[in-house]
Amino acid sequence: MKKRILIAALAACVLLSFAGCSSGETPISTDTSSSASTESTPTASLPDRSTAEPNTSTMVDAIAREARSEAESGIDTSRRDEAVNFIVQNYPNYFTSNEVMEQTMYYGYLLEYAYQDSDRDYANIGQDAEQVVKYVYRGVETVEDDATQENLRQIADDLSEIGIDVG
Repeated sequence: MKKRILIAALAACVLLSFAGCSSGETPISTDTSSSASTESTPTASLPDRSTAEPNTSTMVDAIAREARSEAESGIDTSRRDEAVNFIVQNYPNYFTSNEVMEQTMYYGYLLEYAYQDSDRDYANIGQDAEQVVKYVYRGVETVEDDATQENLRQIADDLSEIGIDVG
């Protein structure tokens, strides 16, 4: 009798784990260490920005993968400055449209990945830029939430570290 209950419980756990994976969304990793760059699923089988649904974790992951790919190829100072200028010019209005939020996340991830091992100031700007947007983009937080407002303050502080005042 105990054996049947154990088997039934194990089967239920397996079914629940499969049900949790059926949404089609890839979980977002908040780990930015270099070991996080290794994905267990081949990139070719993952959706890209053209096929991912807006406002989903899948889209956020696709944006992050695209930015990581560019960062791994190397970016020059003009590309870095383009990303920083976008973040500065749109501060604090990153939430005006999906397009602006997606571009903010892209540039944020690009800076974070490109500079995570070489220049913490730019990596921090990038990390805070993608974090300020991605939760609002997915509807998990609002612009008014404390975490969102704190990330906006952190972006201002990060930019100040490189000599840019956003007011």
